[in-house]
Amino acid sequence: MLLDNLSHIGEIYATAEQMYEQGYRDASKLLYRCVIESEKYNNSERLAISHYRMFQIAIGKDMEANLRAALQFEPYRKSLPVELRLDALVELLRIYFSVHNWKQFEMLSDELIDLAHTVYREWKDETRFLSSSQGEPIRLRKSLIRYFGQGYLCKGTALQKMGKYEEAGKAIALYADLSWLGPENAEEEQEVLQFRDWAQANLYTLDVLMGKQEILDEYADFLGNHPGEVLSGLATIIQSANIYNFSIDDIICKFVDEISGFESYNDTVNLERRLRLAIQMSVYFFRHSKYEEGIESCLKALDLSFKTNNETVFAEATSLLEAYREYVGPTQNNQYKMVMEQMRIRTTLKYTI
Repeated sequence: MLLDNLSHIGEIYATAEQMYEQGYRDASKLLYRCVIESEKYNNSERLAISHYRMFQIAIGKDMEANLRAALQFEPYRKSLPVELRLDALVELLRIYFSVHNWKQFEMLSDELIDLAHTVYREWKDETRFLSSSQGEPIRLRKSLIRYFGQGYLCKGTALQKMGKYEEAGKAIALYADLSWLGPENAEEEQEVLQFRDWAQANLYTLDVLMGKQEILDEYADFLGNHPGEVLSGLATIIQSANIYNFSIDDIICKFVDEISGFESYNDTVNLERRLRLAIQMSVYFFRHSKYEEGIESCLKALDLSFKTNNETVFAEATSLLEAYREYVGPTQNNQYKMVMEQMRIRTTLKYTI
């Protein structure tokens, strides 16, 4: 009934927001689409929020679909109210991290940092609020420490991925100590410590990527004391071992239990890390004539790249398996055929729809 009369666009939007908050995502999607099609003003906050909700609803494990959703939403992000724009930037950063678009990743990191600084300057004027476009006070959804930390962490990651290690080190130093933001409770104090630990982990990452083998044992001990860093850290260590051609059998053996537990890590960022770990491990095992382990890791990479629709790694894993096909056993060959058939069906559907 609402959709029959677009003069009710305000009520349609309000209903969509209510449905979204209550978890009725499919229903709210229909209403947000109506708002998007009917809103007259391109810089409307209501239009921007509707695009943002459509983006949030669309996010899943398919990296290609996530990127399409991000590209459709991005032009509207600057019309969002401040507290939503901060969160939207963090969500966009996750997408661009997963697809390895480091230029865009860096640009959005800078935008998040600049917006966090804007909020901080407002707060220094003895207020804990930032005014919305309607003149009403708005509370940030997370601590300012988290937004600053996320911005600088992503900035450092972008620079590191582009091989700008010296600049990455400077960015890391900026989130190594965020106590100047004045944590107000135990939770915020813990966030300061968390970013300090991430900074330490990423300094190790830079050293390893520059081939400093002498710090490997120290880095492994650090990872042993920080379980949340093991997945990312191992992927980096194995990547470095492949680049500089050194052995890390002892480190892989040390974390064998943790590696088997990564199967439960299914969020967007960790799926990308699992994929990177699997393909790097397969390269490492093949180079060290551990063909059984190499085939198993390659099959994992193939499966993960299919699930996340990462065509680049899928092609790389396929090439590796074909190069070492003589070592593929009957069971492994069946797994390989099954994934390839699934990819064939997906590709056929893609070009027939």
